[in-house]
Amino acid sequence: MARSQDDAQPSDSELEPHTSADPLDGTTISIKKTQCGPKLQQLRDSAWQLDEATFINYFGEESLVSYPFLELLVKLSNNAPLSEALRLLEDNRELRLSSKEPRADVSSKKSWQPHDVSQALEILESRRQVSSPQSSSATSNKRKRDQAEEDYTAYPEAPLEARPARTLSPEREITKAGSTQDGDLDISDMGFNSTMLESTTMSLDDATRETITIIASPAPEMPTPPPTHRRSSLSSIGDSLSHSALATLNTDIRSSMPTTDKAGALSSLTEKAWLSATCVDLLLNIFKTEGFKILDHAFVCIENPQHFDNKQLRVKDDESVVIQSLLVSDHWTVAFIDLKTGIVHHLDSLRMEASSMIPAVRQAALERLTKLLSRDKHLRHLKWTFVAKECPKQDNTYDCGVYMLVSILHHMAGLPQPQSINAGVWRRAFRATLGDNAVNENTAASSHHHLNAKIFDAIPVGKTDARYVLGADYCSRTHAAIDEQFTQLQQAFQHARETFQHTRATHSLISRFVENAEQALRKLGRSKSMNNQTLEFHRDMRLRVEEWKKKLESYADSDSDSHPLTNKLEDETRPYFKQSEAIGRITSTLTTLEQDEQKTRYRRDSLLAARTPMEAERDVRASETTRLEEEVKSASAELKAFYKAQILACQTRLQSLQKVPL
Repeated sequence: MARSQDDAQPSDSELEPHTSADPLDGTTISIKKTQCGPKLQQLRDSAWQLDEATFINYFGEESLVSYPFLELLVKLSNNAPLSEALRLLEDNRELRLSSKEPRADVSSKKSWQPHDVSQALEILESRRQVSSPQSSSATSNKRKRDQAEEDYTAYPEAPLEARPARTLSPEREITKAGSTQDGDLDISDMGFNSTMLESTTMSLDDATRETITIIASPAPEMPTPPPTHRRSSLSSIGDSLSHSALATLNTDIRSSMPTTDKAGALSSLTEKAWLSATCVDLLLNIFKTEGFKILDHAFVCIENPQHFDNKQLRVKDDESVVIQSLLVSDHWTVAFIDLKTGIVHHLDSLRMEASSMIPAVRQAALERLTKLLSRDKHLRHLKWTFVAKECPKQDNTYDCGVYMLVSILHHMAGLPQPQSINAGVWRRAFRATLGDNAVNENTAASSHHHLNAKIFDAIPVGKTDARYVLGADYCSRTHAAIDEQFTQLQQAFQHARETFQHTRATHSLISRFVENAEQALRKLGRSKSMNNQTLEFHRDMRLRVEEWKKKLESYADSDSDSHPLTNKLEDETRPYFKQSEAIGRITSTLTTLEQDEQKTRYRRDSLLAARTPMEAERDVRASETTRLEEEVKSASAELKAFYKAQILACQTRLQSLQKVPL
């Protein structure tokens, strides 16, 4: 039976634009190469200049045949530079992958979704609306809209270095007082929430001023994020924010940014300040311990994963653990990679107790790092396992860097993670480590601070006069005042005891690193001594060789080449000639040892500078704890005497009332 024209078998050329499932969103739509091809060409012709190879590097091969994804990406290329678009896309993807309540129509497992691009377009549109206030004139509105569109489409090919820094992420918007509840935050949600925008800071060139918008309503005082964050982008402004809730502030942002030197590192160690990357690097360089390889937080290329393939990593034979600090959305975490067992422990001071998962972005970064380590022939046999490990939990939004450093120090010292951390004590210790002499002065001054020795001086104790018991109202007020003062004294004693315990633990841990540095100095000293002895031997050998050369010349005659004695001397002295040539190598080794000794001595001195104020503070806290303990005991005795006197006074009053005739 012949087929109808509609049922005719299509030709080979007609089979090419076939119907299949979109690999990104899973819906069955018509995907034709003739449709996707022009979109790819538009991306190549755009300011992005995104060829196919670069496209695959950023978004994978599956995205090449997703028409919705390509169509939205073309729109995005007309509205933002490639660098800014990639940051927005990465943030949106991170939010989607880590969301605990994903949308039903959006996959939370696949790498890229059209939803990621549409969210980026919405963010850009909201920014454009905020940056273009409404005018009373329709013509003015149109002109401003055109200008806003021009700002996003006519961007320069070489973007300026000045970029807005990331503001607070949702994980930082937790309650300042009290413990964090399970519903307060989702630690795996590492993206932005525009409704939580507190302030916006920018890194600008010298003499550059920029007008930025911030929320005008009062907000809790928050510290400035570290300026060394490589990843920075402007948070979106939500639709719920009205223009009346925004104000314009023209200020020199650069003046409020800590510098990337030691002074800037010290400023980031002040109270309620985030630790800068410079501060973390300086401190880890001082506390580094043999057997551990410490990597900079930027090594894993969290913001630009495509650049990680060009990385090279060499691990020494004596290094058994790799320490990788991670900085995502202004939050510090750390991973310990055991090169013997293949276990990767990730420690996050804001991780919820019920969560056993590592956030997607950090997990991906650690997987790239372990893949790089597996290139080493000695590590290829390892099967990497990723585990979220317990560590102390911070109760604020700014101490993550301190908690990360203390966790690293305990791990390098071979100690279990502490139950709690006093960030204030450690900030003082770290400031002293970096050479802040004011820590010693403040510690000395604190030894002269005393609380009130007597808390019941204003309360009559032991008096039985009737005027002291003139009714229940007086007794109630008196008892309330006593309870309040006694509670304050107990709290002061408890706080002093906990601070003393933390200070003692800090002093003990720093002492471990001091001992390690001194051991390293002794080891370097022995190596220098051995090399000096070897150098003296070879120098003596060179002198002897030169003497033998003169003797050989004395035996030389017209046919010296064939003289048996000459040939014999040359054969016997050849090894000594070779040994004498090692002087240059040994001298170079000694120079390296001297440099290492100088660096180790600096580390030891820095650690001693930190241990000294901690030792003084420990003694001060011990004395204060003892004094407050005695005051609590004395106050307890006075409290018993007071209530006993009141009871006796009441009994006396009752007896006198009984004698009065009715």
